Amino acid sequence: MLARQPNLTQGELVRKWWKWVTSSNDRIALVRIGIEAMSLPAHVLELVPGTSRFSWEIGMRARLIDTELTRSAATTEVARISALVTGLILEVSNGGSKRIALDVLDNSLRDLDGRVATATGAVAPASAPETSSADPKGPAEPLSIVS
Repeated sequence: MLARQPNLTQGELVRKWWKWVTSSNDRIALVRIGIEAMSLPAHVLELVPGTSRFSWEIGMRARLIDTELTRSAATTEVARISALVTGLILEVSNGGSKRIALDVLDNSLRDLDGRVATATGAVAPASAPETSSADPKGPAEPLSIVS
């Protein structure tokens, strides 16, 4: 994605990745398997820097630092995005609403864009197109299938 569009913000890149992942149940399942594998103790998979999880984190942190966020702030944002995406993947792979998950992701990424703009003294970018078709009174469906 970055090779074709190198000027994407981190939020735009995560949105595009999310759209690609959620366009296929097979892709969602593959990402979930990756998440499950990453939850194993490091010695089981012999994880070392350069593997997919570390590449995801290192690449995202480097891009956020390039926007002039501090290393500490970038590390916090990477943890926030990783935790959010992990939870949303688990939710949609278990029958949760893709629409609600996209709303949560978009709201969180708009917040990220705002934090980046604040930290850098820049003007916050125009928010991403509103993707919600939710009823303004609240979701018409449960947020989760887990009760």
